[in-house]
Amino acid sequence: MKKNALIILLTASTLIFSAASVNAQVGQFRRELRQDFRQTEGTPNPSVTITPERERQELRNEIREGNKEGSGEGGIINRIKNFIKKNLRFGARIEGKITALGNNSSSLTVVANDGKTYQVNISSSTRIVRRFGGPSNFGEFAVGDKVNVFGNFTDNTDSAINANLIRNLSIQKRWGVFFGKVTSKNSDNFVIQSVARGSLTVYVSGARLIERNETVMTYDGINVGDFVRVKGVWDSTNNTITKVGEVKDFSLPLKPTEAVTPTPTP
Repeated sequence: MKKNALIILLTASTLIFSAASVNAQVGQFRRELRQDFRQTEGTPNPSVTITPERERQELRNEIREGNKEGSGEGGIINRIKNFIKKNLRFGARIEGKITALGNNSSSLTVVANDGKTYQVNISSSTRIVRRFGGPSNFGEFAVGDKVNVFGNFTDNTDSAINANLIRNLSIQKRWGVFFGKVTSKNSDNFVIQSVARGSLTVYVSGARLIERNETVMTYDGINVGDFVRVKGVWDSTNNTITKVGEVKDFSLPLKPTEAVTPTPTP
């Protein structure tokens, strides 16, 4: 952030200085223009009047020529463009799939859409986000995930990138409410066959567990076959629901069995 602010400040300073320089040049040109007119028209009279229309036309021509020079390789316009391109834009920008995860969360191997393999280096300053911009981390990455990588090339072959930003397109996490039937149960999670999202693993640590009538219950009360409602964060890649706030078991309490009234014998 500090670096970008400094770059923007330097760029603004350059533009301001350039504007002041242009104004000074325009003033000087006006003086030279009047002198040239006097010499060209053969009049030594310093009070000779130059029409504003003619002066403005000559000034436009001069500025037009100056713009042409400025857009050349060494011109100030081109130098500013190159400065911004070098410092405010990413030199490397690829999209592809992760084929390997490096040790110590330090790198990824990515095969881009064009078939080229890249070594993506991750540092403490690398920003990692999910598909829609939510914060993420290296621990959420998996082989096969589709990613965007923005950064700068580090070698002449343009095959190694120091990443400034990595966006994992395969990680889509959002809060939601899910209904389904419990198909299996473990010590800290159970699996439901959801109505619309397939099989989901629900992690219940810290969740509020209640029965249909809002009575608080324990995890032991949830059984395979129960129909439940789960509120939590859905991970579409790993098919999990975490950060669960509440689980409601609609199969509890058990409905009382109706007593059979015996038919009197005549």
